[in-house]
Amino acid sequence: MKNSLIKGLMVFLTMLCTSLTYSQEVSGTVSDPSGPLPGATILVKGTTNGVQTDPDGKFTIRNVGSDAILVFSYIGLKTQEVNVAGKKTINVILKDDSAELKEVVVIGYGTVKKKDATGAVESIKAADFNKGVTTSPEQLLQGKSAGVQVTQASGEPGGSNTVKIRGTSSIRSGSEPLYVVDGVPIGGGNVSSGTTDVGVGAQTAKNPLNFINPSDIASMDVLKDASATAIYGSRGANGVIIITTKKGTKGAGQLVLNTSYTTATIAKDYDLLNAAEFKAANPTADFGSSVNAFDAILRTAVTKQIDLAYSGGGDNGTYRYSMGYTDQEGIVKNTGLTKYNLGSSITHSMFDNKLKFEGNIQTSFIHDKATSLSDNVGAEGDLFVSAVKWNPTRAFFNPDGSYVKISNNQRNPMDLLDRYTDYTNTARILGNVSATYKLAKGLDYKVGVGVDYSSSNRNVGMSKLLGIDPATSNGGIAVKSYVERSNYLVEQTLNYSTDITKELKLNAIGGYSFQKFSNQGNTFVGTGFGQYTDQGYYIKNITAATNFAISGANAQTAYFDPSNKLQSYFGRAILTYSDKYIFSAVLRRDGSSKFGSSNKYGTFPALSVAWKIIEEPFIPKVFSDLKLRVGWGITGNQEFPAGAASTLVKPVEGVPTISNIGNPDLKWEQTAQYSAGVDFGILENKLTGSFDYYKKVTSDPLLQVPVADPSLYATKWANLPNAEITSQGVEIALNYKIIDKDDFSWDLGGNIAFNKGKVTGLIADGYPTGIVTGTISGQGLSGTIAQGHFDGQSTYTFNLLQFTGFDSNGKSTYKDLNGDNQITDADRAFSGSANPKFNAGLNTSIHYKNWDFVASGYGAYGQKIYNNTENALFVRGLLTTGNNVPAYVVNNGEATSGNSNGASTRFLKSGDFFRLSNVQIGYTFKGGEKSFAPWMKSLRVYFTASNLFVITPYNGLDPEVNSNKQYNGIPSLGIDYATYPKSRSFAFGLNVNL
Repeated sequence: MKNSLIKGLMVFLTMLCTSLTYSQEVSGTVSDPSGPLPGATILVKGTTNGVQTDPDGKFTIRNVGSDAILVFSYIGLKTQEVNVAGKKTINVILKDDSAELKEVVVIGYGTVKKKDATGAVESIKAADFNKGVTTSPEQLLQGKSAGVQVTQASGEPGGSNTVKIRGTSSIRSGSEPLYVVDGVPIGGGNVSSGTTDVGVGAQTAKNPLNFINPSDIASMDVLKDASATAIYGSRGANGVIIITTKKGTKGAGQLVLNTSYTTATIAKDYDLLNAAEFKAANPTADFGSSVNAFDAILRTAVTKQIDLAYSGGGDNGTYRYSMGYTDQEGIVKNTGLTKYNLGSSITHSMFDNKLKFEGNIQTSFIHDKATSLSDNVGAEGDLFVSAVKWNPTRAFFNPDGSYVKISNNQRNPMDLLDRYTDYTNTARILGNVSATYKLAKGLDYKVGVGVDYSSSNRNVGMSKLLGIDPATSNGGIAVKSYVERSNYLVEQTLNYSTDITKELKLNAIGGYSFQKFSNQGNTFVGTGFGQYTDQGYYIKNITAATNFAISGANAQTAYFDPSNKLQSYFGRAILTYSDKYIFSAVLRRDGSSKFGSSNKYGTFPALSVAWKIIEEPFIPKVFSDLKLRVGWGITGNQEFPAGAASTLVKPVEGVPTISNIGNPDLKWEQTAQYSAGVDFGILENKLTGSFDYYKKVTSDPLLQVPVADPSLYATKWANLPNAEITSQGVEIALNYKIIDKDDFSWDLGGNIAFNKGKVTGLIADGYPTGIVTGTISGQGLSGTIAQGHFDGQSTYTFNLLQFTGFDSNGKSTYKDLNGDNQITDADRAFSGSANPKFNAGLNTSIHYKNWDFVASGYGAYGQKIYNNTENALFVRGLLTTGNNVPAYVVNNGEATSGNSNGASTRFLKSGDFFRLSNVQIGYTFKGGEKSFAPWMKSLRVYFTASNLFVITPYNGLDPEVNSNKQYNGIPSLGIDYATYPKSRSFAFGLNVNL
């Protein structure tokens, strides 16, 4: 009886203690590094007992055991577990889940964890983008990914960039990757117009990717090898860059404001003679003044940027709305860019999350302002050429205030600034909507529609007063160009995921895609406006000018490209066994209206395997990650004009004339790629990296060739059956966490990529002297070609006379390679390529308490640059005729007259460089209840310096150049001519999180 009472008492006391234990109440605050975090979830581990934080980040949770574990979570932040251990107050700071986010990469039509990827895929998140003022997304990637070379053609706001992934794969069709924005593949080609030559050369179109606001981009995923890009079939040969914009996250609404103010000046100037130096070198051309014409066309440019975004979400969906404004002045007067952006992203789920809707829209309006700068101006000179040549002892203005006029081949740069106007207005909208329905467990059906539409007007006006003799000149010129492009996409996919067995898992997708591209435009040129005296007419009344052109007095051209339609069927299966062996197979079949009737469809397969060696028991413990990847695949390239396979007719002097001969056998270029890679982590992933080897072989390259019959004007598109373009290389990427503590972290990362390529089979295809390109501009240089693609040589190889110096009379001497005692084109020799032998990138980031610091740099080595500017403008003979030159020309040993400045290795330079591209330092002030600003979550102040210095032996303004010197539609590379100078900029910015 006594024992029973004791046992009962013990049971009662145990139950009482247990009850008291689980009746404990825990309170606290949840924050992120910026301040209190509303909407965070707190859950007792292993139970359904949970709460969310209030708008001040505070919480109270009841019925918590003294030995329970609380799980704190928030979307986008790293989940944290805390042992209660009897505590009644727990405050937690959730950190950025960047490590886990970086583990996810976007591939075609889906995502995978980085550790499960079988192809060469690299994801660059927003936090890792290059800092400073950027108007297009490519600039965010410079130096960030091994094997990805981004070349900014010039320093002009809104100017074009050249992007290559793993070298050159094409001769005529270019080597630009395919861009996919929020699931919509972007069509190649320009969305704005280039300019017609009105006497100061022609200009290329603006960058077609400028419409995307870099502040709206969440990640850019680079698909490099065929096993990753084959899902895009006929458009994947040059790699794929998938741009994903930012989305809303679950939680209370959050307002983010980012604003910056930037000043920029020229990074490097020419060391031109000043007035005293010029007078000493050429006293017969002294006009008594002292001016600096090159400085006179430049300015300290200001950029103002404001980005505003509001995002949030609940259990059924998320939202994000954004707007952006950029007003960027160019460092050359009368140039700049003004851009307005609106974006939205919405998701909504219903029917117990069985049906999910998604929608994304990016819209932009861009006003580009340009001046008379050109890639191909000759002796008459554009603004750059006129300023460089200007005699520093000659004033810009006459005593009566009028402009000094010399000749039509030596224009007054101030006159050009005042009487030449060029502006472009471009509107673009890209959007997509989709619906995903869960048909069954693991089986989803998705249907989506996308649209990409742009409309652009370019207006150019030049006053008749620019002529040396307005009374007898042909008058002013007015040009109006219009471009309209559209791209419509419809896609359907079935995605199936299941565990076949306990060890074997399957993830498969199959789909259908239809995409239609349209392109049309026109150009009106009006001349002879002798009755008008100022250039304001040509801009304010441009319509009258074009009406004048339409009346028959002047030129009118219009085009409407045949619609390009692409119909595709695709599928991918990923099998994972024992979470150790991963096998991926891809197949896409594309049908394109671009190709001949005999080759409407093409098939593009890919196979890849990954072995997660880290899962094997024999791997040393020093490794925290180790994976081997091997892949093969075939992809295509169809970046050439629509209608190339068809017979086309155009008017020539009013007579319908065949311009293109149809080719029913035309087919796409095909690139086979083999690749192997290793991903690794050492010392608990303090050191991570990857090694990759690849080899690409492109067959059936496309070329536009002249046809004698039935018309001298006709051309024909054809595949070269024997030609091949080979590109192979090695890529290495490393990242080391030097310090990894809660309040102090330091990361150091870098990458290097070696690439070697060549062209073969051209002789067999009837091109014994190669396929040439690279026109050289300047007085006496018309018709000169400097580079090309030659059998057995690298793409973009220079073929030049071999300069050996000046003889005793100051005349240029060259190697007589064929021994005939004459210097002719037969003495040209291959002189290196514009392709670098290797590219490198280096970056570091430091976080100490509320301070952060990042720095990035990149470089390229082994490439050659042809300095067309020096060839055309910086020779000794021009000084004697009254033109200015750099100081080094005065005593360079060259004759003062009669010496040829023909294209040769004299002007071929090393293009090696390393650029410290940007440095940023910032400090974050925490907000919240006890801060100086309780109404905000955080305030970050930052300072950014861009293009701080360049280490290079190149004697031009900048080694990173690519003037458009194409010939017969064949792109050029590595030629520098009168290029818009690059700037060095400093920015102050604020980021406010409300």
